[in-house]
Amino acid sequence: MKGFHGTTITGIARRANVSKQLISHHFGTKDALFHTVHEERYRSSIPLSEILPDDPRHLIAARFRKRAGDVDYIRFLVWEAVSAGNRTTPGERSRSKSALEYGEAIRQMQENGQLPKEFDHRLIQLAVLSLCTYPIAFRRATKIVTGRDSSDPEFLHDWADFLEKIGEKLFSMPGD
Repeated sequence: MKGFHGTTITGIARRANVSKQLISHHFGTKDALFHTVHEERYRSSIPLSEILPDDPRHLIAARFRKRAGDVDYIRFLVWEAVSAGNRTTPGERSRSKSALEYGEAIRQMQENGQLPKEFDHRLIQLAVLSLCTYPIAFRRATKIVTGRDSSDPEFLHDWADFLEKIGEKLFSMPGD
Protein backbone atom coordinates (compact mmCIF):
# COMPACT_ATOMS: atom_id res chain seq x y z
CA MET A 1 0.00 0.00 0.00
CA LYS A 2 1.32 3.37 -1.02
CA GLY A 3 -1.44 5.72 0.10
CA PHE A 4 -2.96 8.42 -2.08
CA HIS A 5 0.23 10.36 -2.68
CA GLY A 6 2.22 7.27 -3.65
CA THR A 7 -0.39 5.92 -6.04
CA THR A 8 -0.58 6.67 -9.75
CA ILE A 9 -3.41 6.47 -12.27
CA THR A 10 -1.31 3.89 -14.10
CA GLY A 11 -1.12 1.75 -10.96
CA ILE A 12 -4.84 2.10 -10.33
CA ALA A 13 -5.62 1.12 -13.93
CA ARG A 14 -3.33 -1.90 -13.74
CA ARG A 15 -4.94 -3.09 -10.50
CA ALA A 16 -8.46 -2.51 -11.89
CA ASN A 17 -7.49 -4.22 -15.14
CA VAL A 18 -8.63 -1.25 -17.25
CA SER A 19 -6.79 1.29 -19.35
CA LYS A 20 -5.31 4.45 -17.89
CA GLN A 21 -7.15 6.38 -20.61
CA LEU A 22 -10.50 4.97 -19.48
CA ILE A 23 -9.95 6.23 -15.94
CA SER A 24 -8.74 9.60 -17.22
CA HIS A 25 -11.74 9.85 -19.56
CA HIS A 26 -14.28 9.21 -16.77
CA PHE A 27 -12.60 11.01 -13.88
CA GLY A 28 -9.96 13.32 -15.32
CA THR A 29 -7.57 13.36 -12.39
CA LYS A 30 -6.51 11.12 -9.54
CA ASP A 31 -8.02 13.68 -7.13
CA ALA A 32 -11.39 13.50 -8.90
CA LEU A 33 -11.30 9.70 -8.89
CA PHE A 34 -10.50 9.64 -5.18
CA HIS A 35 -13.25 12.12 -4.38
CA THR A 36 -15.83 10.14 -6.38
CA VAL A 37 -14.88 6.82 -4.79
CA HIS A 38 -14.83 8.36 -1.30
CA GLU A 39 -18.23 9.95 -1.75
CA GLU A 40 -19.75 6.76 -3.17
CA ARG A 41 -18.20 4.40 -0.66
CA TYR A 42 -17.93 6.33 2.57
CA ARG A 43 -20.10 9.43 2.54
CA SER A 44 -23.16 8.99 4.66
CA SER A 45 -26.47 9.62 2.96
CA ILE A 46 -28.07 9.97 6.39
CA PRO A 47 -28.63 13.54 7.58
CA LEU A 48 -26.95 14.54 10.84
CA SER A 49 -30.32 14.97 12.48
CA GLU A 50 -30.85 11.23 12.08
CA ILE A 51 -27.34 10.28 13.22
CA LEU A 52 -27.45 12.25 16.45
CA PRO A 53 -29.49 10.54 19.15
CA ASP A 54 -32.42 12.31 20.81
CA ASP A 55 -30.82 11.70 24.21
CA PRO A 56 -27.29 13.18 24.23
CA ARG A 57 -26.20 10.65 26.85
CA HIS A 58 -26.16 8.17 23.96
CA LEU A 59 -24.02 10.41 21.73
CA ILE A 60 -20.77 8.48 22.12
CA ALA A 61 -22.21 4.97 21.94
CA ALA A 62 -24.41 5.84 18.94
CA ARG A 63 -21.42 7.18 17.03
CA PHE A 64 -19.39 4.08 17.96
CA ARG A 65 -22.09 1.75 16.69
CA LYS A 66 -22.10 3.64 13.39
CA ARG A 67 -18.28 3.49 13.14
CA ALA A 68 -18.10 -0.18 14.17
CA GLY A 69 -20.43 -0.94 11.30
CA ASP A 70 -17.84 0.28 8.78
CA VAL A 71 -14.41 -0.93 9.84
CA ASP A 72 -13.07 -0.33 6.33
CA TYR A 73 -13.70 3.40 6.72
CA ILE A 74 -11.77 3.52 9.98
CA ARG A 75 -8.87 1.69 8.34
CA PHE A 76 -9.09 4.12 5.42
CA LEU A 77 -8.84 7.08 7.81
CA VAL A 78 -5.84 5.61 9.59
CA TRP A 79 -4.05 4.81 6.35
CA GLU A 80 -4.82 8.26 5.02
CA ALA A 81 -3.48 9.91 8.18
CA VAL A 82 -0.27 7.89 8.06
CA SER A 83 0.39 8.33 4.35
CA ALA A 84 -0.65 11.96 3.89
CA GLY A 85 1.37 13.53 6.68
CA ASN A 86 0.64 17.25 6.58
CA ARG A 87 -0.48 17.24 2.95
CA THR A 88 -4.12 17.80 2.12
CA THR A 89 -6.07 15.00 0.53
CA PRO A 90 -8.87 15.08 -2.03
CA GLY A 91 -12.27 15.59 -0.53
CA GLU A 92 -10.81 17.18 2.59
CA ARG A 93 -12.92 20.29 2.11
CA SER A 94 -16.21 18.37 2.02
CA ARG A 95 -15.13 16.23 4.99
CA SER A 96 -14.16 19.36 6.90
CA LYS A 97 -17.62 20.74 6.14
CA SER A 98 -19.20 17.56 7.49
CA ALA A 99 -17.04 17.72 10.64
CA LEU A 100 -18.05 21.36 11.15
CA GLU A 101 -21.72 20.43 10.79
CA TYR A 102 -21.34 17.67 13.38
CA GLY A 103 -19.55 20.08 15.73
CA GLU A 104 -22.26 22.66 15.20
CA ALA A 105 -24.91 20.06 16.04
CA ILE A 106 -23.08 19.35 19.30
CA ARG A 107 -22.84 23.09 20.03
CA GLN A 108 -26.57 23.41 19.34
CA MET A 109 -27.26 20.59 21.81
CA GLN A 110 -25.34 22.65 24.37
CA GLU A 111 -27.38 25.74 23.55
CA ASN A 112 -30.58 23.71 23.94
CA GLY A 113 -29.46 22.61 27.40
CA GLN A 114 -29.00 19.00 26.33
CA LEU A 115 -25.21 18.92 26.88
CA PRO A 116 -23.13 20.70 29.52
CA LYS A 117 -21.88 24.08 28.33
CA GLU A 118 -18.67 23.76 30.36
CA PHE A 119 -17.05 21.68 27.60
CA ASP A 120 -15.78 23.12 24.33
CA HIS A 121 -18.02 21.53 21.66
CA ARG A 122 -14.98 20.84 19.47
CA LEU A 123 -13.32 18.90 22.26
CA ILE A 124 -16.51 16.91 22.82
CA GLN A 125 -16.49 16.07 19.14
CA LEU A 126 -12.84 15.03 19.21
CA ALA A 127 -13.41 12.89 22.32
CA VAL A 128 -16.40 11.20 20.66
CA LEU A 129 -14.41 10.49 17.51
CA SER A 130 -11.44 9.20 19.51
CA LEU A 131 -13.46 6.90 21.74
CA CYS A 132 -15.34 5.56 18.74
CA THR A 133 -12.36 5.00 16.49
CA TYR A 134 -9.35 4.06 18.59
CA PRO A 135 -10.24 0.47 19.62
CA ILE A 136 -10.99 -0.47 16.01
CA ALA A 137 -8.19 1.51 14.36
CA PHE A 138 -5.59 0.23 16.78
CA ARG A 139 -6.55 -3.42 17.04
CA ARG A 140 -3.17 -4.48 18.37
CA ALA A 141 -3.25 -1.94 21.20
CA THR A 142 -6.79 -3.01 22.05
CA LYS A 143 -5.68 -6.64 22.18
CA ILE A 144 -2.65 -5.81 24.34
CA VAL A 145 -4.68 -3.73 26.79
CA THR A 146 -7.86 -5.82 26.99
CA GLY A 147 -6.73 -9.25 25.80
CA ARG A 148 -9.60 -9.10 23.31
CA ASP A 149 -9.83 -8.54 19.59
CA SER A 150 -11.71 -5.40 18.63
CA SER A 151 -13.51 -7.26 15.85
CA ASP A 152 -15.07 -9.69 18.33
CA PRO A 153 -18.83 -8.99 18.53
CA GLU A 154 -18.73 -9.48 22.30
CA PHE A 155 -15.97 -6.84 22.63
CA LEU A 156 -17.94 -4.45 20.40
CA HIS A 157 -21.03 -4.95 22.57
CA ASP A 158 -19.07 -4.44 25.80
CA TRP A 159 -17.33 -1.32 24.44
CA ALA A 160 -20.66 0.17 23.34
CA ASP A 161 -22.07 -0.51 26.83
CA PHE A 162 -19.01 1.15 28.35
CA LEU A 163 -19.52 4.18 26.10
CA GLU A 164 -23.17 4.37 27.17
CA LYS A 165 -21.99 4.58 30.80
CA ILE A 166 -19.39 7.23 29.93
CA GLY A 167 -22.11 9.22 28.16
CA GLU A 168 -24.36 8.93 31.21
CA LYS A 169 -21.59 10.26 33.49
CA LEU A 170 -20.42 13.05 31.21
CA PHE A 171 -23.67 14.27 29.76
CA SER A 172 -26.28 13.83 32.47
CA MET A 173 -27.88 17.17 33.11
CA PRO A 174 -29.38 18.33 36.39
CA GLY A 175 -32.85 16.88 36.74
CA ASP A 176 -32.09 13.78 34.64
